[in-house]
Amino acid sequence: QEMKVGKKPRGFAVRLPPKDRDGGGAADDGLTPLQKLQAEEEERKRFAEEYRLRLEAEERRKRKEEEKKAHADSASSSRSSSSTSSQGKQPPSRPKRFSVGPRPRVFLEVEVRHRPQAALEAGALEAKGRMEFELFADIVPRTAENFRQLCTGEGGQGLHYRGCPFHRIIPGFMAQAGDVTCGNGTGGCSIYGKAFEDENFMEKHGAPGLLSMANSGPHTNSSQFFILFQAQPHLNGKHVVFGKLIADPLGLLGFMEKAGSPDGQPRRFVRIAECGQVQALGWGPPTRWPGSPKRRRSPASRRSSSSSRSRRRRRSSSSSSSRSRRRRRGRPSPSPQRRRSPSPSSSSNSSSSSRARRKRSRRRKEREKENEQVKEKTEKEKEKEKEKEKE
Repeated sequence: QEMKVGKKPRGFAVRLPPKDRDGGGAADDGLTPLQKLQAEEEERKRFAEEYRLRLEAEERRKRKEEEKKAHADSASSSRSSSSTSSQGKQPPSRPKRFSVGPRPRVFLEVEVRHRPQAALEAGALEAKGRMEFELFADIVPRTAENFRQLCTGEGGQGLHYRGCPFHRIIPGFMAQAGDVTCGNGTGGCSIYGKAFEDENFMEKHGAPGLLSMANSGPHTNSSQFFILFQAQPHLNGKHVVFGKLIADPLGLLGFMEKAGSPDGQPRRFVRIAECGQVQALGWGPPTRWPGSPKRRRSPASRRSSSSSRSRRRRRSSSSSSSRSRRRRRGRPSPSPQRRRSPSPSSSSNSSSSSRARRKRSRRRKEREKENEQVKEKTEKEKEKEKEKEKE
């Protein structure tokens, strides 16, 4: 029987080395556990080598098909470019990445508990920690949004990773979870419905801590995902990588790996206790998406704002002109009304107004002194002229 990672009856996700059907059964009864493990390891290596050879043959076949297709496309594009150049037009180029602002971040709080004799019962807490992931929303936006909403629970009732167990953990390979319907790897549901397509395979399975979608074939992504413990290049082109681990302060990934077994059945009860989105500073959808037109004010709002500005200008100019006329005529300015004692909140305003009043009174006194000096000078000059006339 083949060991798989994912939906058990349908061969979900990654195929692992099968048991030796010819040499299995009664022949294994006389082997020690160590010999059994060594035999399984040899079978796994042999299967991996065969799988690699099959992948290389498949890649060579696909490469030949792509070269033929590219040759045909280049011929057709040369014909179309010649026709478009005669008309003065150029075909538009499609961008590889989506520019949607900063990448979203989510967190998974995972707890590891001892598993007693009962298979579905959880025992004492062994480890608990929080892992943060960055989602590649600029490369695979639909897959990243599906995972984000399943973390936050925005997709609706039942579409939430909270309480979901890691039903398959294989040391040195991966830990798989995300069965929101059954919890044992046989179900799953996405925010778009039952399943959605593979967007692209730009990111590779080249490092531990990468997030990737589990599937049962092409375009069968739902809610199940797995986290890599080591690089797995043989998964490239088969599964969509949509995120990476950016924070694991307690080393929870190592605890999860120790809780697994070669056949994938966890020896510890590992589940997602809590999950959600990290509200980091500066994160969020942009106020104006790239390529969208700027917001323009309506003519009515522009007219209203301009009229209010003109009214304020007229008020200020009229008040200043009335004060200057009073000063020229020598009339005292109207006495201000008696004000109440200022509250603590308005103390700064009252102090500034009192300083302004003191300034005005000081300037008034200076002008009065200057007027008196001018009068005295004119009187002295008149007296001198009278004395000259008498002489």
